[in-house]
Amino acid sequence: MNFGKYSVNESLEHHFELEPEWFWRVRPVTSADELAMAKFYVDNTSYIMVDGVRVEQPPLWIEVMYREIALAFDGTNIPKQEGKKTPVLNDKSSLKDIEAVLLSMPEKMVEEIWVALGEVIPFWGPRLYQREPSTGSPSEPEAGTAN
Repeated sequence: MNFGKYSVNESLEHHFELEPEWFWRVRPVTSADELAMAKFYVDNTSYIMVDGVRVEQPPLWIEVMYREIALAFDGTNIPKQEGKKTPVLNDKSSLKDIEAVLLSMPEKMVEEIWVALGEVIPFWGPRLYQREPSTGSPSEPEAGTAN
């Protein structure tokens, strides 16, 4: 479909710093992806402790990182085996399969993808890289500073 000036039709192809011939492609997210993330923040967040007390626990930042990357996945050429051309994932890979591969990767690699994702998708990726300009209001502290 064409949504005019609201459409973002191109994927970002991130090439890894230490393996520049490898890429991870991030596709533009849709409102369905935003909805999936909103549900992820609230689903399965209630736990019952040993003493029977119910505790609310939002997803950890690293769980958010994996889910955002998996939802925006649009392809990779990272080889499944050294010397082979078969990639670790294909364009039909499930969310579960994508997250499983991400969990097996070195953290630096996953963070590299997350930073790239944050550069093209508003309000996704590490918030450190998406700090909005300050309004100058004393009631609005800068990111990373105490009030």
